[in-house]
Amino acid sequence: MLKIHQKTLPLLVLMLCFALKSTSSLARDMHGRLGVGYNAQFADNLPAVALKYGVTRATAVEGILGMDTRTPSRRALGAKISQNIFMESNLNFYGFSGLLLSKTAAGSGVEIPAGVGVEFFLPALESIGWSIETGGLLSNTTGSFSVRTIGVSFLNAGIRFYF
Repeated sequence: MLKIHQKTLPLLVLMLCFALKSTSSLARDMHGRLGVGYNAQFADNLPAVALKYGVTRATAVEGILGMDTRTPSRRALGAKISQNIFMESNLNFYGFSGLLLSKTAAGSGVEIPAGVGVEFFLPALESIGWSIETGGLLSNTTGSFSVRTIGVSFLNAGIRFYF
């Protein structure tokens, strides 16, 4: 029994070293790439055009513009910034914050989101990023100040094609 442990211990140590090694060299590098897609997580889930740009390997900015001219009309204009916390070959785990000006049926105001998210890439579709996010939202769009938690699937947090 002791001989088995003597043989497997070096193998386990080697596997642990590979698991704990930095993955930044394998990370999805979005620096200098522009993503065009949508974001529907603000202004009562108003679908908006979103442009996300990788400023550095770890930092990205996103502009959001959405409108609906039907009665009651809705509009959204905002920006988000995200900072990668952990990167893998097919996903980036990031923290984000933003500022959005919105007008909905409930009123106009400011929404300030903050939290964490994941943008993942399928191996066969490497230029398409799918996002999910969670965190909190400060809002005064209903006429009074509110704080709420958010959980946003890729259907609302956005899908982008990166050039």
